[in-house]
Amino acid sequence: MPYKATDRSGCCQEYQFIPGVWHKHEGEISLCNKGFHFCNKIIDILVYYGKKSRFWMVSVGGDTTHGDNKSVCQEIRLDKKLSWQQVQVLIHRESDREKLIRTKKAPKAVLKYCLLRGVNLHGINLSGANLRGADLSEADLSEANLSGADLSGSALRKVNMMGVNLSGAKLCNVYRRRFVLCSTDLSEANLSAANLFGADLGEANLCGANLCGANLREAYLCGTNLREANLRMANLDRVDLRGVNLDRADLRGANLSGTCLE
Repeated sequence: MPYKATDRSGCCQEYQFIPGVWHKHEGEISLCNKGFHFCNKIIDILVYYGKKSRFWMVSVGGDTTHGDNKSVCQEIRLDKKLSWQQVQVLIHRESDREKLIRTKKAPKAVLKYCLLRGVNLHGINLSGANLRGADLSEADLSEANLSGADLSGSALRKVNMMGVNLSGAKLCNVYRRRFVLCSTDLSEANLSAANLFGADLGEANLCGANLCGANLREAYLCGTNLREANLRMANLDRVDLRGVNLDRADLRGANLSGTCLE
């Protein structure tokens, strides 16, 4: 089923579409240049359009040319408007295997807002991937490469991230309760305002990480490397910091209530 996105007024590239009406391009068509563009996979639309766009199921006709993740046609009709919830359901219907194959082919995959709940991503290379707002709850990300990935606003409940590489990753405003992050490389990771309540960070490398305002209440940090980490305004309530490397770490304004520092 072909799909297309427009802005909220039904325009795309300054062309005004009318739902239910066939629109015809006169002359030759070419990808990224002439004709009406659409995607055969709903997930591909998110490469070009964000969550606030208007999404459509469409019918196409006339000459058609296909590219890697989009196509162009001579005639198109907007048939059915899709809500954001319907878009998410359609994305989730793509098989896990297909998601993995498609992701591995794209060094900087755009998977923002995707429903990847419970998916096995063990050992996958998602370096530099855009996973903003994605639902990765209960997924297996052990040994995965997420260096430089953007996970801002992602749902990561009960995720297995043992051995994952999150070096340089962006994890602002992430809900991260019940994480298994022991022995994980989180050096230079941006975890500002992340919720790490009760997370297992034993032996993790957080050297130089930004944990400003992060919630680390009751987290397990035995043997963790927090050298030069930014822990300003972080919540370290009831955290056992014995054996933790805090050399040159910034703890100004942090909540150390109930914390063991002996």
